[in-house]
Amino acid sequence: GGWKKVGDTAGTSYIWTGAQSGTEYTFTVRCLSADGKSYTSAYDAAGVRLLYIAAPALRPASNTAKGAKLQWSAVKGAVRYRVFYKTTGGWKRLTDTAETGYIWTGAQSGTEYTFTVRCLSADGKSYTSAYDAAGVRLLYIAAPVLRPASNAVGGVKLQWSAVAGAARYRVFYMTANGWKRLADTAETDFVWTGAQSGMKYTFTVRCLSADGKSYTSAYDAAGVSIRYLAMPEIGKLSNTGGGIKVTWSEVTGAEKYRLYCKVGSGSWSRLVTTTGTSYTVKGLSSGVAYNFTVRSCGKDGTLSGYDDGKKTMLFTNSPLVSYTQISPNRDTDRNNIIDTITIHCTAVEWSIEQLGQSFAPTSRKASSNYGVGSDGRIGMYVEEKDRSWCSSDRLNDNRAITIEVTSTAQEPYSVTDKALAATIDLVTDICTRNGIERLIWSTNKNERVNHLNGCNMTVHRDYANKSCPGTYLYERMGQIAAAVNARLAAVGG
Repeated sequence: GGWKKVGDTAGTSYIWTGAQSGTEYTFTVRCLSADGKSYTSAYDAAGVRLLYIAAPALRPASNTAKGAKLQWSAVKGAVRYRVFYKTTGGWKRLTDTAETGYIWTGAQSGTEYTFTVRCLSADGKSYTSAYDAAGVRLLYIAAPVLRPASNAVGGVKLQWSAVAGAARYRVFYMTANGWKRLADTAETDFVWTGAQSGMKYTFTVRCLSADGKSYTSAYDAAGVSIRYLAMPEIGKLSNTGGGIKVTWSEVTGAEKYRLYCKVGSGSWSRLVTTTGTSYTVKGLSSGVAYNFTVRSCGKDGTLSGYDDGKKTMLFTNSPLVSYTQISPNRDTDRNNIIDTITIHCTAVEWSIEQLGQSFAPTSRKASSNYGVGSDGRIGMYVEEKDRSWCSSDRLNDNRAITIEVTSTAQEPYSVTDKALAATIDLVTDICTRNGIERLIWSTNKNERVNHLNGCNMTVHRDYANKSCPGTYLYERMGQIAAAVNARLAAVGG
């Protein structure tokens, strides 16, 4: 159809912005008068030809779970594209592709990048377009890498890798309507205490700006899943039938339970897997403190968390007892191991039988584990496995063996030599059977009631406005401790 004017210019070059990509054009130039009304030269009738390929129009880059995502508009006439990122030495090739998008998995989290794209010949040997020299910028923040979720004490524990460049993290769980926010944190773990036992949950985590107003990364759309099982609560540890009966709460979603035991700082040992909520452990040694804990087991093999459990021991009674009258005034199954000795005075010259009879009425609301008569005989009124009502303090009586020693009725509430000797015998036996390696007495009340510096002897006056155990016994507590320790050392040596 002939030549068509594109534009006039006083320069020696011209950029035509109206060219259509993928179209081949032929161009020529002719000299023009200053007023533009007449030509002042001929022109090259053959002209110059150009297949115009537009530079790819870059779209905003974004962070994805796999890497930095680049996108651009399809260019008519282009067969391939070359992707670049800028370095201090200029543009560096990333990849060639026939697609209009690319995810760079080699990006380093916390690094800002500039990208551009250029059209490429089919053989990859020459460029067929220019490129956007400004490119598009992206501060790449990787999606957090989720670690397997686990059941912890009190909830579901989530963990993920720290992400370079991330200021905070937002934790989500999946609902029927999509992801729901759980919490924001600067840490790389989180325990969700609102989970319902027996329910299966899926979680994910996304990086968050410091002000919490925008996301700075993508997220793992698959997330991590776990069926939450609550930890059973141990309710009671009972000495029964030569063993310790452990009872725990039923847990929704649990098919079975695993009972574990350990001694001191040792490792947990699995004792049994059972569908019940109690188990009696046999074959234990007296005088050894045992810790028990329980884990829930789901049908899919999921296990609940666990804690340090509850501590108890196999309680036995003294073979030195010559008279027994069990008082109703007691709490069945003390909730602590025996680690304390509390010696009282009766403030009345009773025999061990009379003392037992005094503890018999429920209206008395008092008792002791043992009593020592003036003749040196020993009575038992509350078994060692149970808590006596003796020292006006529940916590003390749960951990202590309480001993009433027959005394005179007035200060200094003296006791006979036979009673004192029998008391030392009884305390030595109690310490030996319950694993108390050394008795420590202190004249400082604060040290006694708070068991500071190893102190494991208390007195009634520590917890009530009383003179008990009286001046006579109080002044001899150190002597009693020394005598017992000498015997314990002799046995241990």
